Amino acid sequence: MTRPPAASVRSLLPVTLATLAALAVLVGLGVWQLQRLAWKEGLIATLEQRVDAEPVTLADAMGRAERDGREIDWLRLRVPGRFVTSDTLYVYATQDGMAGWRAVTPFESEAGRTVLVDRGFVPDTVLRAEGGGSPPAEGPVEVTGLARIHGEGQGPFTPDNEADANRWYWWDIPAMARALGLDESGTVTGFVVEAEPGAWSGAGPWPKAVRREPALPNRHFEYALTWFGLALCLVGVYAAFAVSRLKGRDE
Repeated sequence: MTRPPAASVRSLLPVTLATLAALAVLVGLGVWQLQRLAWKEGLIATLEQRVDAEPVTLADAMGRAERDGREIDWLRLRVPGRFVTSDTLYVYATQDGMAGWRAVTPFESEAGRTVLVDRGFVPDTVLRAEGGGSPPAEGPVEVTGLARIHGEGQGPFTPDNEADANRWYWWDIPAMARALGLDESGTVTGFVVEAEPGAWSGAGPWPKAVRREPALPNRHFEYALTWFGLALCLVGVYAAFAVSRLKGRDE
């Protein structure tokens, strides 16, 4: 068996170095996606624990929010108090493929803090025909729901909020508090309570509260397979090229 000439091997050096560099990048991206997978699975498990846990008090939720606002997203809590006004804001949303609005009404807790309560979904057709759903229950009630930060802000293709027309296309809690005549700096919490179905919701079918679960996209394993697959393809292409080049030199 003859060994390839040294000149033939040296001719592969630039391609070999470039292949090794690209291979390192592809493998590194695959490993990074596996690390992201572990992080995302841990985050999903944490959120699922919050949703399924016994509800905490508003004071407990506020304490966690002061330490780290991310600790309260999807946290289940129970707030006794009363709805302070029948004024309701409508935030655009879709549910089961239907366009509509989330009905958001201020709620004063027994401790004196005001919380914006998301009472549920109202189809756009109902809002246009009837001006919205039924008003909230009167008198003392106890609302159980999930704390939601809604910190995404306005997206690049999201319309501006129309406060005068009561059409909100993204969550802006300070502006919403001002629209309701509330002093957001002193008494309004920085999160919304997405209410679960309950007796507080009023007599009519809308707004309809549905307990929702966190649905975070998790495709990191697919991405990792893609990067590792590209790395294997690169090795195969390099091997075929190298064999072809060396055979050509031998001839």
